[in-house]
Amino acid sequence: MSSSKPVRQLAQQTGLSYGTTHTIVRRKLHYHPYKVSVVQELLPPDVFNNMKRRVDTCLNNNGTHFEQQL
Repeated sequence: MSSSKPVRQLAQQTGLSYGTTHTIVRRKLHYHPYKVSVVQELLPPDVFNNMKRRVDTCLNNNGTHFEQQL
């Protein structure tokens, strides 16, 4: 069995159900199937902008800044 073959494809080829195939692959063969997803790379400016947005959200309370409420 190829470690890159999808479990669904393997189930179709063997005639077993997806659930049975998934269990065999995990418990007997010790493979842990997962689906790889493509994500965007985070660059330093992205991290800074995300952190700034979180701080702004924490400081913002119903449209007014925390300092303005004091």
